Amino acid sequence: MKNILIVLYLLLFAMITGVYGQAVQLTEEEKDGLVYLYEEDKLAHDFYMEMEKKWAHHAFTNIIKAETRHMSMIKEEAERFGVDRISLLDDGKFVNEDLQSLYDDFMVKGKVSLLDALKTSAFIEETDINDLELKMVQTDVESLQELYGNLVSASENHLNAFVRNIKKEGETYSPQVLSQERFDMGITEGKGKEKGKTKACCDSKKSGKKGKCCSSKNSKAKCASEKTSKKCKGKESS
Repeated sequence: MKNILIVLYLLLFAMITGVYGQAVQLTEEEKDGLVYLYEEDKLAHDFYMEMEKKWAHHAFTNIIKAETRHMSMIKEEAERFGVDRISLLDDGKFVNEDLQSLYDDFMVKGKVSLLDALKTSAFIEETDINDLELKMVQTDVESLQELYGNLVSASENHLNAFVRNIKKEGETYSPQVLSQERFDMGITEGKGKEKGKTKACCDSKKSGKKGKCCSSKNSKAKCASEKTSKKCKGKESS
């Protein structure tokens, strides 16, 4: 009798879990976001790999591994929601034509000098932060918010690394994508741990979700980018 009850309990638990998992359905916008962010991370990975070959600089070597992990994280999340539109293309090749054009332009700039390669890399990380935060306020799915928040934190660390190395080359990097306020926030936060807990109340004109709170367990969801029309209020905690 006891064994039967255990079996019934396990079956009931499996049914409840299955129903819950099926209840969360991504919108087309959310699906497109996963696909785009995967290719955006692939762009960073492929570019850093080529720059590492060209300049043999440790900054690229270290971050290549992180970008590989990020691509896997996004792909796994996409597969979990049945999104099968992620294409595994060769290095330097992209489905998105805009990303393909950007990559080709970045390659030209990155081969000019190590300094140009580092500046281009900082620009890439700024863009990643900007796009991730935009996607974060466009979704109510907690697992996506958590994933994007963790990726924002990682990109802040990468941005810090490139800015430090630009400084070692004798120049100071100024933000090209983020507002100065958001850039300074990333430089400060990126010096710490990648994981933390943040709750920031946001108002995004693009997302059409006024007063939405970008909260994510074990992530830093910061929305101070003028580029994405986000205004944040509230206190952060770690």
